[in-house]
Amino acid sequence: MAKDVVMDHVDPVVPLEGYKSGQEFDMNEYVERMFCAASGFQALCGPCHDDKTLLENNLRRSHKKDNKKD
Repeated sequence: MAKDVVMDHVDPVVPLEGYKSGQEFDMNEYVERMFCAASGFQALCGPCHDDKTLLENNLRRSHKKDNKKD
């Protein structure tokens, strides 16, 4: 059913590397990534979207932890 489908950004809006300390947040880049062309989206079922989001968030946390060690 259509209600079971979630539109997902192929490339995450927030980079997996996150925003590094000292790196200025660029709102224009964020908006560009958020409102990308239709080819920048994919249809996923809800559980797959949740799994992908969890994986991306874990990768961001890992990058953040690694950057703190440096």
